[in-house]
Amino acid sequence: MRQNITLTIVSLLTLLLMTVHFTHDVMHGAEPPRSIMNASVILLVWLAVTVLLMGRTVGYVLLLIGSLLAAGMPVIHTMNATTAKWEFSFYFTLLALGVTGGFGALLSAIGLWKQFRARRATARSSS
Repeated sequence: MRQNITLTIVSLLTLLLMTVHFTHDVMHGAEPPRSIMNASVILLVWLAVTVLLMGRTVGYVLLLIGSLLAAGMPVIHTMNATTAKWEFSFYFTLLALGVTGGFGALLSAIGLWKQFRARRATARSSS
């Protein structure tokens, strides 16, 4: 139970950082303003998965995918490094997003592994 609470908090923090990061991208012209609708849908799904599907297999899988994408943001942005000088808050958000995304992916993988082991133990005891 404690791990689910930790994963929920980390996922919500990652969601907040992803929102700030996307805002930076729009402000600096890396994303067009019309892509706000797409981002809103993605962030809404992320929030719904975090709040409604926590502890279920599909919730762990979707949070694992989202966390891996968040953890990959620093890598994605350094692959296309430009000479543009962005402010401190952008790089801080990017670093924090990579850390919380990686930690969320780790917690999601542990949750999936525990569910897999519990199902396997239940299947063995019933047969």
